[in-house]
Formats: sequence, C-alpha cells, structure tokens
Amino acid sequence: PSGLYQFALLSDDGAVMRMQDANGDWQEVVNNDGTHPTRMGCGSFPVDVQQGQYIPMEVDYYQGPRYHISLIVMWRPWNGDASDPECGRQGNSRFFDSTQDPPTPQAAYQGLLDRGWQVVSSDHYYLEKPEENPCNETAPVIEDYLVTDVQQTTISVAWSTDKAATTEVEWTNVGTGEVLSVKKKGFRFDHAVTITGLLPNTTYSVKGISASSSGLATETTAVLVRTKR
Repeated sequence: PSGLYQFALLSDDGAVMRMQDANGDWQEVVNNDGTHPTRMGCGSFPVDVQQGQYIPMEVDYYQGPRYHISLIVMWRPWNGDASDPECGRQGNSRFFDSTQDPPTPQAAYQGLLDRGWQVVSSDHYYLEKPEENPCNETAPVIEDYLVTDVQQTTISVAWSTDKAATTEVEWTNVGTGEVLSVKKKGFRFDHAVTITGLLPNTTYSVKGISASSSGLATETTAVLVRTKR
C-alpha cells in the first residue's frame, strides 16, 4: 500500500542505494558501503511511496574477495523510528547459513521478518529498456543547450540528451583563465545547473558536458556569458 517506508540493505561487501526525488536530484537512501561480511545497513529517514509511482533508483554494489556474495534490498512501513536491533550488525552466518545449499535463514533474519521487514520483490522493479552493450554504445546527443538565467553571481544553463547521461558544467573566467566545474550525481535526460559564487560584471565561458554510463562524453559549444553588474 501507499505510505512511508524505510529501506535497508543486506550486503557483502558494501552497497549504497540512491533514489531520485521530484526535482531530479539523487538522494542517498542507504549507505552500507565498506569491506565487510553480510551487514544490515538501514536508512535513516522514510521514503514516500505511492501506488503506481515510478521512483528512479540505483544501487552501487562492491563485491570484495568473493568468499561470500550477498545483496538484498529490504523495506518496512515507517514506524517513526529508524532503529532496529540488526541495524549495523554483521556476520557471514548471522542472517543466512552459507554452509547450506541453498543458504538457510537464521534467527536474525527471521527476526527482521517478524518486525515487518520484507524483501522488495521483483514485482516492484521496472526496467525501462534492456541494458545497452557498452561496446556498441554511442555518446549522448546534446540538444537545446540554453542559458536560462543570468544574475550578478549566478549563471543557469539547461539542455537535454537523447539517452540518460551525467550532468556536468565547466566554466572559465575569461579574464583570469581559471577553470572550474560542477557535476551532479546520477543519470538523466533533462539537465539543469546553476553555477554559483561568480563575480559580478565578469565574462565566463560556459559549456555543458554529458557522459553515458560507459563514459562516452559529449560537450556543448562553449558560450560567453557576462554576469550582471
């Protein structure tokens, strides 16, 4: 049902889960990173999940020496308290006995189920399209690169890409030659960035950069923009 949910990861080794909010920004929901046996990493805040709602999600998983492999996404209805007796607990046989085939659930895992935790089943995942073979992938095509706003200390730009890609802006102070950049986390089709901390009445060369998941990048033609006095 719709409502607030807490997410968690059982992983060996590290894993980090991010979700995209309504503004298109990626938020770190669970951080269970590091080199460790199967450990439960718990989210510290609730996520509003509505029936039929599509929430972009990504999970980075680090598998170390490959003695054990574990990655389970879990959730439970938010009860106002992010704590659980198993949050932060770890052990190769704490949640499942890996010496059995298949591995058998242990008391700690059964306790999670008794307290309302559930594995997020495959029915709750939706892949928009099959993953592309990175060997055949092409760089993103950037369209409609525009300067959308200019103030004394800020410049805003926006563009779109034909595939999900990273968002990065690079700007150069034309007078001093200083080059800086900013990059957003995640992949998206619509890109918008506001550069802050600029000098008034100063000319900057500004370009957008988007890269595919395999690192193929496309740059816009740099445009000259002068901030307001």
